[in-house]
Amino acid sequence: PRMDRFFDEEARAAGRAAALELFPAARGRTTILFAPTFRGDTRTASYDTSQLDYAGLHALAVEKDAVVIFKMHPFVREPLDIPAAYADRLVDGTSAPIDVNDLLFVVDLLVTDYSSIVFEFSTLDRPMLFFAYDLDEYVAERDFYVPFEEFVPGRIVRTSAELLDAIRREDYEAEK
Repeated sequence: PRMDRFFDEEARAAGRAAALELFPAARGRTTILFAPTFRGDTRTASYDTSQLDYAGLHALAVEKDAVVIFKMHPFVREPLDIPAAYADRLVDGTSAPIDVNDLLFVVDLLVTDYSSIVFEFSTLDRPMLFFAYDLDEYVAERDFYVPFEEFVPGRIVRTSAELLDAIRREDYEAEK
């Protein structure tokens, strides 16, 4: 049932309208959603934000006339510390009152890691990048049913520099 909205034009239009109402900076711009999963367990969920290059992402967003919306996993309680100077292009949408699946209707590029959001987003046939800075550690702690590198439908990047370069060159390996 969570997938029904992806095949219902009215639901898609309503989701898109709701997303643009909450994120007006996305209107008429390329929209990149950064939606990673959490690290740790549900009680200690976190995400290492030191891996994020806010200055680089902001410069790239200006260059591409884009907006980057961050939607952290609901288990992650630590707020993002996006510098105010970057707020015109980098938006923390974590606490925005919208289902992430409705937000997907305005997204041109999904940047995620090990999140199941790839299943919903894949129905939209839009590109994805996988920012897996800690892939070796993640495999050692949790692992996957199938090898991550063989499964994901897009390019895997491990550093902020690789992430920025892939977006700049639109090198998503979308053929996957």
